[in-house]
Amino acid sequence: MKKENIKYIVLILFFLFILFLSPISGDDWGNYIEGSQGIRHVFGNAIGMYFDWEGRFVSRILINILTYHKVLWNIINSLMIVGIIYYTVKIINPRNKKLILILSTLTIFMMNIFTFSQVVVWVAGNITYLFVIPFFLSYIYIIINGKDKGNIVYVTIFLNIIKRKQIYASFLLII
Repeated sequence: MKKENIKYIVLILFFLFILFLSPISGDDWGNYIEGSQGIRHVFGNAIGMYFDWEGRFVSRILINILTYHKVLWNIINSLMIVGIIYYTVKIINPRNKKLILILSTLTIFMMNIFTFSQVVVWVAGNITYLFVIPFFLSYIYIIINGKDKGNIVYVTIFLNIIKRKQIYASFLLII
């Protein structure tokens, strides 16, 4: 195993420790109840919320499922946070990778306490606001390194159509 990978594994374990200490709070309790009623109810709730209350579909499904299965959310969230740090180092490609790794990690820890609590440890806020960042950074990394064969653009468009009905409506207006 590469020495570089060990640093990221240690970071994943550290964030796992922090996330296991964070309780479910706020409106996550309502999402927990929705998730406890089974996968069929989760999809029905996501469809109903999509048309009546909000424009999110995939994130609503993830919020309901992962709030109920918080252990799984802890694992995925720690991977997402470390993914942000990993792709930040990859995109910058500095001479001193250790320094950028430390600074990127400190950026997460030096967040305003309210931002940290609402984006890192609050399940609904985390899935809504933080989960997209590592995917966006990986997309930027692929474009910068010329590895994009065009397929990722179609996947991104598809995910955006699913995520927001406003984007879908705008797309129909353009056509």
